[in-house]
Amino acid sequence: MKYIVILLAFIASLWNCANAQTIVSTEPSNRNVVLEEFTGMYCGWCPDGHKIATELSAKYEGRVFPINIHTGSFAFPSDASDLDFRTSAGDLIGDAAYAVSFPTGSVNREDYPWAQSRTAWESKAVAIMAEASPVNIAVEASVDLNTRELNVTVEYYYTADEENPTNHLSVFLSQSEIIGEQSNGIGLNPDFVNEEGLYRHQHALRMALTESVWGDEIAVTKKGTFNKKEYKVTLPDSIKNIPLDITQLDVLAFIAPEKKQIITGVGTRVNIPAENKVLLALEDQTIMSEGMFFDTFRPKVKVTNEFDTEVTQFDIIVIANGHKYVKTFSGTLNKDESTIVDFGEIDVDFTGNYYIKIYGFENINNSDNTGKLVIDLSNDDNFSAHKGIHLNRKAFCKTEFTFEDEVENCGLDMSENDNFRVVQYPYQKIGANDSKGAVTFTLLKGREVEGKEATLLFGEAELSILSDATFTYYYAYSDGTFGGTAPTIIVAASEDDGLNWQVINSLTATETNTGSSEKSFVPTTDEYIKETVSLKDYFGKDVVLKLSVIPGTDGNALWIDQVEIDGVYDNVGVISTDTKQLNFGLVSEGASSEKEFSIINSGSADLTISSISLINDDEGVFEMLNSEGITSIPQGQSANIKIRFTPHTDDLYVSTVKIKSNDPTNQVISLYLVGEGAGNSVASEFIANSSWKIMPNPAETSANLVYRYAGTNAISVDYTLVDMTGKAVLNLGSVWIAKGQNSLKFNVSNLSSGKYFLVITANNIAVQQVPVLIGK
Repeated sequence: MKYIVILLAFIASLWNCANAQTIVSTEPSNRNVVLEEFTGMYCGWCPDGHKIATELSAKYEGRVFPINIHTGSFAFPSDASDLDFRTSAGDLIGDAAYAVSFPTGSVNREDYPWAQSRTAWESKAVAIMAEASPVNIAVEASVDLNTRELNVTVEYYYTADEENPTNHLSVFLSQSEIIGEQSNGIGLNPDFVNEEGLYRHQHALRMALTESVWGDEIAVTKKGTFNKKEYKVTLPDSIKNIPLDITQLDVLAFIAPEKKQIITGVGTRVNIPAENKVLLALEDQTIMSEGMFFDTFRPKVKVTNEFDTEVTQFDIIVIANGHKYVKTFSGTLNKDESTIVDFGEIDVDFTGNYYIKIYGFENINNSDNTGKLVIDLSNDDNFSAHKGIHLNRKAFCKTEFTFEDEVENCGLDMSENDNFRVVQYPYQKIGANDSKGAVTFTLLKGREVEGKEATLLFGEAELSILSDATFTYYYAYSDGTFGGTAPTIIVAASEDDGLNWQVINSLTATETNTGSSEKSFVPTTDEYIKETVSLKDYFGKDVVLKLSVIPGTDGNALWIDQVEIDGVYDNVGVISTDTKQLNFGLVSEGASSEKEFSIINSGSADLTISSISLINDDEGVFEMLNSEGITSIPQGQSANIKIRFTPHTDDLYVSTVKIKSNDPTNQVISLYLVGEGAGNSVASEFIANSSWKIMPNPAETSANLVYRYAGTNAISVDYTLVDMTGKAVLNLGSVWIAKGQNSLKFNVSNLSSGKYFLVITANNIAVQQVPVLIGK
């Protein structure tokens, strides 16, 4: 019997060695926080929840672990092109949490219902992190880039007895940097919006790695209990219609009694193999202007290699209000070596609140061409942002700011109070005069906003040519039964670029709806009051205008909409051109063709031309021959501009002439240039027997393709309308065309203004691209 005991002891020692604690601590510790955020891409307030969750995880790094669970009606795709973030695991958790309003979040499933208002997340998290945890948990995760096999190791150790006889271990996989749509992303969480205006969805639940969404059973919860669990899964290329990017994955693990309060949890980034890693650090050395009026900025960064891997190439990207600029470093950068990447002066082409992001790194070590994935370990930190308000000189005269869409020549000054924002509801009339957008100002005492100015800036308003000018706006206000003092609304003007302000009008807001202390006040369109302020004292001057809200002691919310500057124009130039398009037709490669257009001033004063420029002309095939020196056009006269077209190949070329002037109603007008090189391609042979024309061009709601085909035999062709990036936006199908005159009418009312191409394909060969201009 003694030998049996010794043998059993030896087997037990071998088991303990094989399952020894390696990553989990055995020292007592406090609870960590798991924040399950219930959200959806069509939820208008959800970006505010995303922002709060991100700030909490950064503020309490290593203690708060968020995961976004897309569930409910706001997560339902509206059509096949929408990303589908929903998961079966997420739906089960959402139902158990009673997530019926969004955004809400469960903080360790402490309360019932688990789904709680975002205003309570931080206070609940702080209380949890102050409590002792009876169990510690640790997790490691790695992925093989070739096989896509994910390996996860979880260890847990009980430092005290847990009152429940059984617990459950849940392990979830989440993904960040999923690019897609998000309602009100720009308004509530602009840091999560990319250069294309799309939203960067973070830590979205992708799958449960445990057999049950409620976890694998832990049968022993006594002090001293240790265990290790391993999970292996081959990751799919996509989940539903969302590609699963294995470089953007996190694993979250937590312990809880089944469907009850989470005791503690932990998260980790899925590790990438060492041979696929570099470590670059970006230090921003850009100096931005401190004022609101500037013409250029100069992005400049210092890049240091902090890893053993030699770096020979990378791209730095600058995004300035949707404009993208790329600078490539080529050379050798060894460990601890640095280089300066200087973009030089970049012209400013944005107004209002600007957001400039400078980030790295793409195409590291020529990875785009080699196909070898290279990941920057500090990628999350390698960016710098500059925010502010940029206003143009003589920006506008008569104009209306409705806030339904992106607003130019208007900025939100959040330097003292950032508790206000532009809100757009696509399905609800929340603004004045049936508009679906407005600016909301939070007045709650808990936001500590009392007496702190929140300002809308408008300018520079050219009142030098606008007599009898007025400044009008609409407001809606609710105290929400808090009993606080009402906010003050102030209209002021500055004649010296915002250094000094003169108050034109000040009023105390009148409540337009009693509202509630339980939820945010959202007005209906008939709950607004209109106010009109005279600007007659500023006639003859160019001023910056502002509307400021000064919150009182407490309240719910105040909304501003339909701000308008109006008056009568006094002696202005009026710009137009004698054509909207110069079409050079077919021109032999290397040959040139010249055409001319006229800029006409039909106004009652001289027209000042501030710039005439060519844009979207990367190939350099269009050239303006005589635009220099044209700075002013007298009343009733015109100026002629000559354009030369010299095609390099048999491609189709499109460019634009942009003209800026002091015409108050048309500060920027555009004229389109189209031409094609004639070579010996299949397209040229087809074109020789055909003629194609879009009528009207530009089109507003519908366009008609009129064409003549001179070929002997009928032919089947396919028609596809694509945007400037080559993305198909409208498929018109296949049509048999016969010899002679033909036409094809198609609807463009749902498309944005801009340049498109109608691609005509025959025998699987793109034989023609007809420019289509849409202007609304």
